[in-house]
Amino acid sequence: IEHEYLEFVRKLYPNIKFNDYVIDDAHGATSKLSKTLFPVEHYFCEPNGKNINESCGATHMESILTLKNTPVAFSFDGDGDRMLMVINDEIIYGDQVLYVFAKDQKLHGHDVSVALSMMTNPGVNKAFESLNIDIFETPVGDAYLFDAINHHGITMGAEASGHYMLTYQVSDQSVLIGDGMLAARYMIDILGRYGLKTIQEWLLEISLLPMRTKNINMSKDVLEKTSVKSCLEAIMNQIEKPYKAIVRPSGTEEKIRLTVSLETQDEVNDMLEKLSACIERG
Repeated sequence: IEHEYLEFVRKLYPNIKFNDYVIDDAHGATSKLSKTLFPVEHYFCEPNGKNINESCGATHMESILTLKNTPVAFSFDGDGDRMLMVINDEIIYGDQVLYVFAKDQKLHGHDVSVALSMMTNPGVNKAFESLNIDIFETPVGDAYLFDAINHHGITMGAEASGHYMLTYQVSDQSVLIGDGMLAARYMIDILGRYGLKTIQEWLLEISLLPMRTKNINMSKDVLEKTSVKSCLEAIMNQIEKPYKAIVRPSGTEEKIRLTVSLETQDEVNDMLEKLSACIERG
């Protein structure tokens, strides 16, 4: 199976010309195979069964930012389905990476539409719209990206966290795959074809808006109260697109997550305080 996977990836991207990068394997699932796919310097690639994601990988980007000695780095997470990258000293998130993928496809004359999580920064949405690329917004979770592509005719999708859903041709079939190493290989292929300077220029077309998430340690049941619903609705109805205010319960913890993106950081902070007050008053 390993041999078949490696051959599949090499056939997709056979002429890699960019080698000025390093890899962060998060002491995880990619540690072995990525050394074959990416013949460069690797960090955090010695899993011992306990050190997966330990201060490394896509969930701890500060480590590779400190250690890398090249302009570009790719960081996977422990199970290898996520990938974030660094260009110089800037983290490039998954939805920004998808913008590069989509622009490459567009320049090759392909029809492109994208699935983006509701958590995507509105500045990213604006950049896609400037390319006349349709956006399908999904809830949080790569399963929703999968559904959007499978059932709504979308061509590719990503979350800021580094989950991707990309379509590949296998024999006579189109196969939808979420794989961090494949995403990295595609980006390296693009870097080889256009050059790092051009990709940096593409990324400058994305003007991120101020965005912040705040966690409230309360049971999600409070969101079912009529008073809380009315208060939140009154505030959130004031927000117009492309700006965002999202209130959602954590799926794994007794927390409520508030995410706001507006024109200025002061507006973001003020809106978060208003939403917090609604919920905390109950």
